[in-house]
Amino acid sequence: MSIIDHLREITRTSRDVLSQLNQKLQQIQQNRGGIEERTKRLRSEFSQFNRQENEARGGQKKLQETIDRLNAEMDELEKKRKQLITDISNAREEFDSTKNAITEIERKRQEYHRSITKLERELEKVAEEEIAVDEKRARHQQELNSARATAIPLYLDDLNGKLFRMVEQSHNRKCSKEQFERFKKARHENEDVAKLCESRDEWQRILKSIMVPAVKESVERELATIESEIKKQFPGALEFSAGSGGEEFIADLYYYNDSKDRCVILLPIKGSECPDEETNKDKARSSFVISLFLQLCQQLAVKPETGRFFVDGNDGYYRLVLADRKNPLPDLKENYLIIELPDGEVATLVMATLPSEIMEAING
Repeated sequence: MSIIDHLREITRTSRDVLSQLNQKLQQIQQNRGGIEERTKRLRSEFSQFNRQENEARGGQKKLQETIDRLNAEMDELEKKRKQLITDISNAREEFDSTKNAITEIERKRQEYHRSITKLERELEKVAEEEIAVDEKRARHQQELNSARATAIPLYLDDLNGKLFRMVEQSHNRKCSKEQFERFKKARHENEDVAKLCESRDEWQRILKSIMVPAVKESVERELATIESEIKKQFPGALEFSAGSGGEEFIADLYYYNDSKDRCVILLPIKGSECPDEETNKDKARSSFVISLFLQLCQQLAVKPETGRFFVDGNDGYYRLVLADRKNPLPDLKENYLIIELPDGEVATLVMATLPSEIMEAING
């Protein structure tokens, strides 16, 4: 016999037992799977029974609350019924008292009627005089309203001029800053520019130490020549000063309610303004106008169906009509609008109610 045969012989009993145990283990695992499946199903049904019980208890609680509420309402109705009986009794007593008072009033009414007839004749005379005075007053009021209404285009003209002067200055500061940044970068990257800067720094140091006027003028000419070349390549860079910004711009942006009770905002933008796309100045103006309109729409939450821009036929300036509100303030965190300028500074437009006398003039 070979070693394999001996091995088979001595392990036959163990292998048979192991085979039987594996079969028994497989059967146990199958039985366990069935038991687990039934357990899972029973737990699911048990959870469902718990939910149904909770729902039933919740419904029972609501029904008890309804019963308690209806009982309370019934008690309240009973109190009201008793009070109504008392009120009816009091009203009957008051009715009898009022009947007697009516008789007395009728007598006095006849006396008053005679007095009224007399006063009516006097009133007719006063009415004729009143009509004459009122017609005269209306003419003067119309003249006053016309004078008051002219305050709007005058204010818008003034604000328009200030606004676009500020936009132009802001645009110039932005351009100067861009040239200054280009100049700083070129100073480190461009050899020719670096030489110009070194020469300029050297001539400036020399200029500070020279006292002889003739020599000083010569140095100033050399310095001016160098700075002229820098300005030619980087216009505005030498004039730019980091941290120098424009003055804070704050102005009132007026609104009022028109005859249809809609909010109307007066805008300092003329309908006839059409910027020239070929000039940087007018591009800055055009960008600002677009930014102003967009900021108005965003910050005031203007809806297409209720907000409308139009040009007033009298003064030629834009108006923004908000048909869904009487004033713009509820949509603003503060009572002002912030409009960004070309150089990053901002213009603040404070929302203000148009003076009452001007509102009367334009709505009158």
